Amino acid sequence: MVESILDGIAGLGPSRRARLLEHFGTIEAVRGANLEELTSLEWLPTTIAMRLHDQLHAEAREDDEGDDGLGLEPLAEADSLHG
Repeated sequence: MVESILDGIAGLGPSRRARLLEHFGTIEAVRGANLEELTSLEWLPTTIAMRLHDQLHAEAREDDEGDDGLGLEPLAEADSLHG
């Protein structure tokens, strides 16, 4: 079985995962959904939508940690170079 970013989110079982994919089309689209889009899904309880959003964006922050996309150093490291 293939592991998904949707696995392990409390309250998000196989049926809800399938509905999310049916609604958004792809995992990438689910990842790109904002909180308003997720909470507007009538069949997805607000608490689970919030948990899903938090989990997806926490993973995105971990992936991007220390990388501003511009090739610049994090501020703390840049300050240590000048002091």
